[in-house]
Parts: sequence; C-alpha cells; structure tokens
Amino acid sequence: MRRYFLLAVICILSLAGRAQETSGTLKIGVLDLDRIMTESAFIRRTVESVQDEVKKEQESINDQLNRYKILSESYEQQKTILTEEQKQSRRKEIDDLKIAIEEQQDKVNRIIKRSERRLLEPTLARVDEAIREVGKQGGYDLILKNDSVLYGSARVGVTDAVINMIEKMEKENPIISTSGEEPSTSKSSTNGETHPAATSTPASTF
Repeated sequence: MRRYFLLAVICILSLAGRAQETSGTLKIGVLDLDRIMTESAFIRRTVESVQDEVKKEQESINDQLNRYKILSESYEQQKTILTEEQKQSRRKEIDDLKIAIEEQQDKVNRIIKRSERRLLEPTLARVDEAIREVGKQGGYDLILKNDSVLYGSARVGVTDAVINMIEKMEKENPIISTSGEEPSTSKSSTNGETHPAATSTPASTF
C-alpha cells in the first residue's frame, strides 16, 4: 500500500514539474464546497424553496399518521366489544387512511424529484460554472477540493471568490424562475457545456 502511495506522489510531482516547465509557475487554488453550500445566499434560497414545497405536504402526512395511530390503538382496545359489522367498518377506515398516507408520501417523493430537476441540478451546475469562471479569470492551472489537500496557506483559497461569482452570475442571469417555470440551462464559461458540480466536502478554513 505504501509503495502505491509513493508512486502516486511521484506521478503528481512529475506532472507538476512538467506544468512548471511549460508555464513557469503552477497556480493552484483550494476550494471548500461545504462553505459554498452553506454561505451562498443563492444556494440557501434554492434549498429553502425546495423545503417550502415539501413542508406543507409533510405536515399533512404527519397529521394523518397521528390519526392512523389513534384509530389503530382504539380499534385494538375496543375490538372485543365491537360487532363484526363495526369491526369491518373500523378496519376499512384504517386501511383507507393507510392508503391515503402512502399516496400522499408518493406525492412528496414526486415533489422532491421534480425539485431536484427544476432547482437543485441547475444550482449545482451553476456552482461548477462559477468555479470554472474563477479558475479562468484568476489564471489557475488547477483548483482542488479542500479534502484533497494536506496543507495549503490561506492565499490559495478561492472559496470566497467562487461564492461571489455565484451571486454575480445569478444576478445577471438567474437560473431559478420565481414563476415555477423550468430554469434556464446553465452553461460553462469555458466550452459552452453544462457540468455537474462536485459533491460537498468537509469544511476547512479555505
């Protein structure tokens, strides 16, 4: 295992050396995606929008679950004194409520999936777009996630620049429609393609 690790380090240093030979100095930035996800006002608004869509339906499900629990407990306590007709009526009421809860939960799942497509996916694409734009404007040869870095000074941190770029891009070209329509497709500033953003990583000081 140690041998493979050393080989990987040698390969990285070799690539870095080649980049320095061709460009003079290798400029590297370090990015904290956790900070972006928690500090970007645009991303917070997006997440809150999804939560608002789900909250009302989930509250209704919770009310129905409480009612289902009460009806079930009441039936178990009283079934010895109920007539067969009353038992059938109670069981039907409980079964119908169970079906209604399952249907409403399916509705919540559909809302979440729709929100992911309409809001979250383009939001992550915007994050990736901002990272690429900061890299391009700042002349960076490489931008790494902070969990891939063993050490780095504060000077190499680009998180604040990316957060500012996200807000700037959203102000100039919003991808989230307030009318509930499909968002516009976010395109990378480098080659016109949409790129999914990387997943969140542990926070650091960068």
